Order: sequence, then C-alpha cells, then structure tokens
Amino acid sequence: VLLDTLGLCESGACALKRATCVPARTETVLPSSKRARVPDEDDEAACGGGKSAAIDGEHGADVMYEALRPDLTRSGAIDPPARTGSLTVPSKRARGGGSAHEEVGETVADGRATAGPAGSSERAGSKHAPPHSLPAAVPAPAPTTAAPMSIVGSNLSEASSAQLKCACRELGGALALSKWSPGATHVIIDPTVIGGKTLGARTYKHLCGVLTGGWVVSSEWVRESLSAGRWLPEGPFELDGDVSTEGVGGPAKGRAMRMAGQPRPFAGMRVYLHGKFTTPPRAQLQQLLQLGGAQLFSTFAQLQDSVLREGSAHNALVLCAVGGLESPLAHKCRSVGVPVIQPSWLLDCISQCERLAFRSGTGGYWIGGAVIS
Repeated sequence: VLLDTLGLCESGACALKRATCVPARTETVLPSSKRARVPDEDDEAACGGGKSAAIDGEHGADVMYEALRPDLTRSGAIDPPARTGSLTVPSKRARGGGSAHEEVGETVADGRATAGPAGSSERAGSKHAPPHSLPAAVPAPAPTTAAPMSIVGSNLSEASSAQLKCACRELGGALALSKWSPGATHVIIDPTVIGGKTLGARTYKHLCGVLTGGWVVSSEWVRESLSAGRWLPEGPFELDGDVSTEGVGGPAKGRAMRMAGQPRPFAGMRVYLHGKFTTPPRAQLQQLLQLGGAQLFSTFAQLQDSVLREGSAHNALVLCAVGGLESPLAHKCRSVGVPVIQPSWLLDCISQCERLAFRSGTGGYWIGGAVIS
C-alpha cells in the first residue's frame, strides 16, 4: 500500500514512477474495440452525407464571378483585351507512379488506432523491466493506408455531380466534400473549350484551389476514371484557367508555387475592405485574401496606424466595393499614400496566380486614394 501511495512499482525493484514504467504504460493501451475508426468509403458520412446530401456548388450554388467582366458575352465568348506581353504557362504532364494524393502533398489524418508498440511480445513473459533500466525508444508505426483525396465539385451539372459521388464510392481512396475546405485536394469543374483551351467558370472554389496549389481539373477526369476503373493521373485533365482571363495557366502555376515553397501571391500585403460587397460577398473576399497570405484590418484607422508605425504604405491598400468610396476616405487614403482598388484586381491576380499592377485609367483597377502604378 505504501509503495502504491508513493507511485512506485509493486515489487520495488526499480525506482521509476508508474507514469514512466514499462508495465504501467502498457496497461493503459485501449482494447481494439474502443479504438478510433475512420468511415469507409461506403459510409454515408464519408461522402458528405450520403445520397440525400448535395455536393456544394451544384445547380449554380457556387456563384460565378464572370459578371465582373463586361467583355464576357452571354454565350461565354470573350472579347480578348490587348496584350502587352506573353506569359509562359507550365506545360501539362501526365504523372507516372504514385497516388494522386502524393503529388498534391496534402496530409489527412485518418484517425485509425495503430497496433501496440513493437517489442511488446518480448515483454509478455516479464512483468517488469530490468532494474534501473529505461524503456527502449519505440519507432512510430508506418501508416497502414494512403491518405484519401478530398474532392469538391464547383458548379457541376446534375450528371457530373452524380458521377463524382459514384467515383468516390466505387473507386475508393477519395472523399466527396460537401463544401470547400483548406484540406481539399481537388476541385472539379465542368469544362468549356474556348480557342483550344480547356477552361472553367471562375468560382470561389476554383480560386481557392489555385491559391492552395491543389488540382483544379475538368469533370472529364472523374468520368474517364470511372470508365478505367481507377483514378487516372490528373495532369491531362487540369484546366488551363478560367473563362474570365482566357486561360493563363493559373491552376498549374499555383501547384508549381506550392511545390517549390514559394510565397503566396498576397504575402506581406495589408488590406482593409470597405463598402458593401455582393459578387463576391465580403466573407469570400476575406477568405481569398487570407489564403493568399494577406493581413486583414477591420477598420481603416487600424491600417492607417500600421502605415504610420512602419513609416511606409508599401503593400498597403483599401479594397473597395465599386461605388462605395466616399470623399473623406479617399482623402485619408491619399494623405497616407494608400491606393483604393476594386475587387476585380484580387480576382484577376488569383486567376493568373501573380500580383498584378494596379494601373490607373481605363481598364485599370485603381478607383481612388494614392495613385500607384
């Protein structure tokens, strides 16, 4: 009783406390019946709620941002603007070997409980470790299953949505998400071919996929994978971009930046959102800016304090809803050297996966405040 009170082993053979003693640790291992289990692909919860749950983005739920481009016709054709230079887009390459999830590089914890530590069978015949000896280090067990892909659809037709659910169920190794999350590895979009390029609608989830460096692919990938009976390499099905910017390789550039460990497009930027935003709404603009690495300020006074404290307005801006700039705010922005920019600048930057110049005048993004080219 005294030994138990002191927290020592029953025999008193070693001076280790029970919290670190080998037999004390092995006694706390849960039986297999109480260990965590991950839902199988057939579980309804693993596919976003089963047959009754619709994948977010079906039937127009994921709003397209093409309304901000006046040069886009109702049929989807584009009046191409004058170009001042050429842009090199990484070429598509079919991936060989390995799983799709390995290329994406996302890590998803599967929650499975692993077997007991290695060497436990050697201790089965001995109740205690040798006197005055510390337990040997136990290597972490190797994962037993590959982490699944996390796939979300954006503006999919009813047929494409059904095929995505079927593929996740039949092919395995993938979860169909009900809405976009930072863990999404793939964004699936119905394609539109314009000028020989495979493009997709510019939606919130499309832009999130570019910023996080995931796969943004045509729904043909799902369809062809179902026909082949396995998940095919994504490379040949990656979208060339969105219809708003005529396909400048944003998805491929986003993946290349992530794999190279390059800074995100808006890293180091200080941004205040002003006005009433509708398409996209304020919450989505905030999410896109944060995914891109920007620092957000809830008031202009906070942004102004940051500029004065650092003695520079470099990388500071006000993102303002069109028509929402009042004269007092415009004056304050000019006094501290902060430009006021319209939201289309943010969307075009993400589409091209690079930070664009603000540009003033016709066709530019500048709408007030300090004039910065």
